[in-house]
Amino acid sequence: MIGIAVFHWLLENLANHDRAILAIAALASPFVALFAALRVSKAQIRTAIARHRQDWINELRHEIATAVTSTWQATSEKNVNLSQEQRLTTIADKNLRVAKIKLLLNPIEEDHRALAELFDKSAIALAQYLKRETTTHDDLADINRRIVRLSQSILKREWDRVKGNH
Repeated sequence: MIGIAVFHWLLENLANHDRAILAIAALASPFVALFAALRVSKAQIRTAIARHRQDWINELRHEIATAVTSTWQATSEKNVNLSQEQRLTTIADKNLRVAKIKLLLNPIEEDHRALAELFDKSAIALAQYLKRETTTHDDLADINRRIVRLSQSILKREWDRVKGNH
């Protein structure tokens, strides 16, 4: 506030002097430069965050699609007679994908936690299905539909957040 008062006083009392105008310009220029630099810096930070968030969304979308597709492939008719080793490999691959997806999710957000739980159910259901236990193909299909629906909602909201940063 004092700086503004001094600035106004200089303008009112010394405006007719060339040296005063140069002094005011010299005093003000670092502040103007600082203000401009801060604005540019904030914009660059927002852009970088948006770019990294978009990369994260793309990776999450890819991992979700791969996990859902791997479940469909593992339960297709051509894979009905998998060997024990093939079933164990399929289960291990699914668990790896689920772990990666869970690491990409935000545990603070309710729907992210719900998606992680659905993927846990999916991994358990796939293992039971491949071991010819209680899970049916319809059970897996239902879980996958719920995963896709919730994933679409999450990815849409995250995309809206990225767009909102520009």
